[in-house]
Amino acid sequence: MRRNCAPPARSWRPRRGVTCLGYPDCAAPDDAQAAERVSALIAPDALVLATWVHDPHVDHQQVARLAMRLAAMRADLALALYPVWGRFTDRAAEVRLIAASDAAVAAKRRALSCHRSQMTGLIDDDPTGFVMTDTHQAHFLTHPEIVIAP
Repeated sequence: MRRNCAPPARSWRPRRGVTCLGYPDCAAPDDAQAAERVSALIAPDALVLATWVHDPHVDHQQVARLAMRLAAMRADLALALYPVWGRFTDRAAEVRLIAASDAAVAAKRRALSCHRSQMTGLIDDDPTGFVMTDTHQAHFLTHPEIVIAP
């Protein structure tokens, strides 16, 4: 499913390629070897955006740890984290809010639509499968982006 999102991802930086790492759900690595592989894909002096370490999803936590490992390995990288589901918890952090332009909201709408398995009843063989509520979808389109700079 995530490979179908390459066109919206390319809209962020049209001259950059999109690399799908291919890790299965709930199996994102955060070890030194993975950090070395991912580091080779990141240009010098880049900003690395990653999910927040306190987000209540194992992949989000592991990706945050991987990003923090990358930032520790490479002094040229800037790191910022963002909560996905953590914004709906009681966890607190010092944050910056970034209002989205109309073009950014349109890009966010396209990105959300890429996650058909989470936005629709596409997966019908798991009665406990996750489907994002309309309220949450609206929140992600109307609320400012939340950025945490460690």
